[in-house]
Amino acid sequence: MKRKRMSARYETVRQGVKLGGRALYVDVGRDSDGVVRSIFLDTYKTGTEQRALVEVIARLMSIALQYDVPLAKLTKLVRGTKFKPAGIVVGDNKVRFASSPLDYVAKHLEEEA
Repeated sequence: MKRKRMSARYETVRQGVKLGGRALYVDVGRDSDGVVRSIFLDTYKTGTEQRALVEVIARLMSIALQYDVPLAKLTKLVRGTKFKPAGIVVGDNKVRFASSPLDYVAKHLEEEA
């Protein structure tokens, strides 16, 4: 199976929200075919280890997407994870609550994909 790397220029959409009162930014990149191929997460005011783990998971999801792993499989895997920050989501009209940053990403992708 061959990896479909992102082209040098691609469309990305950034969604900024507050999750449990903390800032969270999700960048979703789509290749020229319109398929989601990259996910980047920026979390603030979280511990450095937690931030690193969340960012690595997003990168692993991106690589999996580039190998044509279905987005639905990835969102199913991380949906429902529970760790802080968690709680009410402010700034996204479709997702109102998330049990973790990864849970938010899954719900956001399910709504937007």
